[in-house]
Amino acid sequence: MSGGEPNLLKPVVTKSMPGRLSSTLNPCHSSISKPLVLSSTNANTGYKTPLLFKWPDPPRNCINTRLCRPRRRSGYLNFCLAWKAIQSPVCCALSIGPTYRYMKPISYAWGNPKAKCPVIVDGKRLDVTVNLRTGLKHFRYHGRSRVLWVDAICINQTDIPELGMQVTQMQKIYQKAKTVLIWVGADSEDHQARVAIDSIITVLDFLSERLGIPVPDLGSVDNLYQVMVKARDILPVPNECDFSSEALWKSLLWFYKHQYFTRVWAIQEVNANKDRLLHCGLEKVMWDRVSLVACYITMETAFSKAYGFTNAHCWCAATVTTDLVQPRNWLLMLYLASNYFSLDPRDVIYGLRGMMKIDKGAELLKPDYTKSVDEVYRDTVEAAFVNFDTTDILLYVKGTENPSWVPRWEIPMLFRNPFRFGKPLPWRPAGETNPVWNIDKKLNILSLSGFIIGSIKFVEPYNKSYFRNEMGTQYIDSPLLWPGERF
Repeated sequence: MSGGEPNLLKPVVTKSMPGRLSSTLNPCHSSISKPLVLSSTNANTGYKTPLLFKWPDPPRNCINTRLCRPRRRSGYLNFCLAWKAIQSPVCCALSIGPTYRYMKPISYAWGNPKAKCPVIVDGKRLDVTVNLRTGLKHFRYHGRSRVLWVDAICINQTDIPELGMQVTQMQKIYQKAKTVLIWVGADSEDHQARVAIDSIITVLDFLSERLGIPVPDLGSVDNLYQVMVKARDILPVPNECDFSSEALWKSLLWFYKHQYFTRVWAIQEVNANKDRLLHCGLEKVMWDRVSLVACYITMETAFSKAYGFTNAHCWCAATVTTDLVQPRNWLLMLYLASNYFSLDPRDVIYGLRGMMKIDKGAELLKPDYTKSVDEVYRDTVEAAFVNFDTTDILLYVKGTENPSWVPRWEIPMLFRNPFRFGKPLPWRPAGETNPVWNIDKKLNILSLSGFIIGSIKFVEPYNKSYFRNEMGTQYIDSPLLWPGERF
């Protein structure tokens, strides 16, 4: 297709009768473009409709597209959410389109999975989490339609085969979109969102001047955190800056406590696209600014503790687009991601799969939700053996797992291993030989070939202060610390 935005991605909202709204879509979608009729008198009763939404089968009369499923010929996912009404309840219609370009995917935290409320999809009820519904109300336009992509609505979460197929495509959805919309959450009762975003801009302007990086160029910097580490000698302690105030730090503490920053899926969604606009309540700010300010806050341990940021998620916000992005060294990426959260433990692997560069054994990590958590984690060990030709993945085992040789990626690992920062090991006991191994999947037994050199007589926990980075800075047990941090 050429030219402007295709008509099928621009659902037209027209007045059909007083108090009613209807839609007109491309004729190719006649089987799914049912008019959505809501009046001011029945909007509330729409919540109580006994008809529950069911994801329809893909239409057979459209060659190039599929509804809520990958397109067979290209593997693309194409969805539209066209908002039909300004008033509550939240109403939308599912349709299809041949390109990602005109839709804007939403990156958000599901929130409490048991706290559900309804939205109306194609005239029928679909229960979603409260945080999503709040976000949908925020993002819909008043008076015209908008094309969005939301996983909870555009993917049939109850269809296990479809879920696996869709997950493999999610990175493309966020990558090819013009903009990724990030929904952190609603504003507080005392309107901290406005104060927090203004505070981020204030701190950012100061950092931009000190670092010599114009604000518009922040998005082009590969690793802002390392830039901050190298410039730490010219940056004062945050609370010693002229802009410092109790109200400023209070608002930032509230902001960085949002659970969105700890979400595993956010890692892939935020990294897939450079144009990322974060929304909090009615306020918005570019993601790079949020990340850089978080970096600054985490650099001073004494400050972080004094102002309560040890209970916030600044470390997650700072590293999600910086040190965590390790496509080739994906074991390090999984290690860092273990400190994030997902409702499904399998998503620590599947939620990052699109970011991993795997030369050999990639088929072992193809998203498959028919597998148990143990099977997925066991396959990750095998994939690492095959891909790296080493047994380094066993360094991430704590010693209490079952099986004992399978790391539990959903349990935080930060600061467990002295080689946690992904540098090559300083020794190779086996020389240049490759490991000889076998995995019995029925008995969950790993067999490794080797030589018996002797018996270990005594072990003790290592002292973290013995391990230093190139700057001579010690690592201590705090999730807010990183190489180059002062204490």
